[in-house]
Amino acid sequence: MQVARQGLVFDTLTEIAADGTLRGELATGWTASDNGRIWHFDLRRDVNFHDGTPFTANDVVVSAAGFEGGTVKANGLHQVTFTLHHADPGLPMLLAQPEFFIAPAHAPDAGIGTGLYRVKDFIPGQRLLTQRVEAHFKDGTAGWFDEVELTSIPSEPVRGQALAEYLVDAVDLTKISNLANLSDITFQPDRRTPMQAVSTHVLQPARISDLRPLDNLRAAERWWFA
Repeated sequence: MQVARQGLVFDTLTEIAADGTLRGELATGWTASDNGRIWHFDLRRDVNFHDGTPFTANDVVVSAAGFEGGTVKANGLHQVTFTLHHADPGLPMLLAQPEFFIAPAHAPDAGIGTGLYRVKDFIPGQRLLTQRVEAHFKDGTAGWFDEVELTSIPSEPVRGQALAEYLVDAVDLTKISNLANLSDITFQPDRRTPMQAVSTHVLQPARISDLRPLDNLRAAERWWFA
């Protein structure tokens, strides 16, 4: 579900872009006090949750209810203020992490987000099927698949076989075994220390920083078929 919620079903206030830079996602901009303890985030006004409910500052407040670094309050409908216990110049970077996804205040546990894909079918621990929303503020820049399916395959050899037989496009694995001689499979970070195997039919963002394409869990949002 980490992969599902980050950039697939849900959005965060900020994001680490494919080129490694920090930018706004549900936030359009932010400012900080001189001492780095008070942060104001301006929010997008053109965003709805998948059930049609408009996104507002209250959704951020409810989603951040467990924020341990300080307090969060709404300033009207389209701005929130984070007041930190201690100065943190890295707060905008922190809020890009998967655990800071934004859910609707009226249904925080319903699997409803503002992301590029809405939940079509979900079996906990087994399968997630999502469908691309008709319109999104990232149209033309991300979300190139009509549907994205995530399937849990506990056995690593079986995952590798599924990739070798072109039943899936990417898998987690630590041993390349029968995939080693396949020219249309790439390994991340490399063949000596594999963590994932990905079909070359799927194009990936360029690696600019020290992060690999899968590190920030936004594969479904940014990848596309060649």
